[in-house]
Amino acid sequence: MDVAFGQRNLMRIEGALNGAIVDGVDGRLSFESNHYDPLFHNTAGGAADAENGNDWAIRGQLLFKLPSNSELL
Repeated sequence: MDVAFGQRNLMRIEGALNGAIVDGVDGRLSFESNHYDPLFHNTAGGAADAENGNDWAIRGQLLFKLPSNSELL
């Protein structure tokens, strides 16, 4: 896991969990969260602030271990 803090209230978190689910099947779950204050604020109203840095992502993967040393990801 990786955590970072910085200017404009930056907070970034990245990590992953992985391991065997059942015999012959491994799994991996990775995630990312990135939040910081915008550099410019919209004062006219109605529209979002420019450069809004609030996003996140998640990804799941399965690895199937097949016969004869083959794998399917």
